[in-house]
Amino acid sequence: EGLCLGLPIRFFDASMGDGLALRSWDWNFNDGNTSSLQNPQNSFTNSGVYSVELSVSDEHNCVASASQDITFRPLPTASFAAALPLCVGSNISFNNSSSSQGIITDYYWNMGDGTTSTLSDPFHTYNLGGNQNVSLIVTDEWTCKDTTEQNIYITPEFTLNIDYFGLCNNTPTSLSGQVVSPPLIPDTWSWLFDDGTTATGQNTI
Repeated sequence: EGLCLGLPIRFFDASMGDGLALRSWDWNFNDGNTSSLQNPQNSFTNSGVYSVELSVSDEHNCVASASQDITFRPLPTASFAAALPLCVGSNISFNNSSSSQGIITDYYWNMGDGTTSTLSDPFHTYNLGGNQNVSLIVTDEWTCKDTTEQNIYITPEFTLNIDYFGLCNNTPTSLSGQVVSPPLIPDTWSWLFDDGTTATGQNTI
């Protein structure tokens, strides 16, 4: 518990010298790293079972050895997606898709506007448009963590105007939609007319 990949793990020597002082320590972490410190630390980068070995020698150069298996599991993976529409005033759903070999026990969301949440799948409403840096930290049952961040753009409230030309009976009328403020480029345009017909695109006839 609490043995997480990428974090320094402290190892403590519990050897006893039978009345003689211990003079040297030889640690082998079996991940390519060794140490001659009495109480070293080591960071493991790959999951798996490691047989950590310790050999100590006393002032008469007598040697004793011990080993212990420790298990490192893969870190959890934090992941989420914000559901459309991403608009000011919308109750936006943040869909958590994080995964873990164990059980994810804690979620910590930072919505980028000063608010936070500990729900697994929160909703949030933004009062201002623009870019928001949303982060999610997940913690699993072994207290190991992972973090992910996404920059999402919240569309502000905007004003539309319709330019037209040729308002005559039985004559095609040219219509053009324009965003007045603030300056932005809509992804889609949809028209609905009183006679029940529809059109798409910024300009229509």
